[in-house]
Amino acid sequence: MYAGAARVLVSLWDVNDQATSELLGLLYRGMLGKRRLSPAALREAQVALWREKRWRAPCYWAGFMPQGEPR
Repeated sequence: MYAGAARVLVSLWDVNDQATSELLGLLYRGMLGKRRLSPAALREAQVALWREKRWRAPCYWAGFMPQGEPR
């Protein structure tokens, strides 16, 4: 935010790198491919990760939160 970013995605705890990679891939596909706003794309990505048996536990996907300007 200090560098001028209007929005950032933060993690509330240390999250598994592989799960983070999966989540961010889904997030960016939602934002860039489906033209969703970041909170909607994040929620969609979290639900998609939750549906995968390997990443079902909330520790893999629930720790992310958008901060900043909502538009």
